[in-house]
Amino acid sequence: MNEKQLRKLALGNRLLIIFIIFLFAAATWLGTLIYSTGLKTALSQNWGKILFIFFTELIIFWAGIILVYVCSVQLRIKLRIIGILAGPVPAANLIVLALILCVTEREYHFEKKRTSLTKNGKKIPSAKQNTRCFWFMAYFSGI
Repeated sequence: MNEKQLRKLALGNRLLIIFIIFLFAAATWLGTLIYSTGLKTALSQNWGKILFIFFTELIIFWAGIILVYVCSVQLRIKLRIIGILAGPVPAANLIVLALILCVTEREYHFEKKRTSLTKNGKKIPSAKQNTRCFWFMAYFSGI
C-alpha cells in the first residue's frame, strides 16, 4: 500500500469516528429537545437545524465509508456486503461499522509500521491478530 492510499484510509477512519461521535451528540441533543418541548414543537421550531445535522452526517458518513471501502485491502468482500446489508438495520449497522473500523484501523497501523520499517531497511514483522477489536465486538454484540 502506498503513502497516498494509507493517508486516504486514515482519513476515512477518522471521518467515520467523527460520524459516530457526532451521531451520538446529535441524538442526545434531539432527544433532550423532544423530551423538554414535545415532538411536534421540537420538530417545527428546529427543522432547519435538524436538516443541517442530517445532511452534514450524510456527507461525513459517505465520504468516510467510500474512502475506507476503496482504500482498504484487508476489508474483504464478505464484510463489505455485510456492511451494505446491515445499513438499514438499527443497532446492527453501528456494530458492523465498529467492526469495519477495527479492521481498517488495524490495517492502517500495520501498514504504517511496515512502510516505516521498509524505509529504514529493517525486517518486516508478520501481522498479529488484534484481539481488542474481537473482545470489543463480543462485549457489545452479546456473545
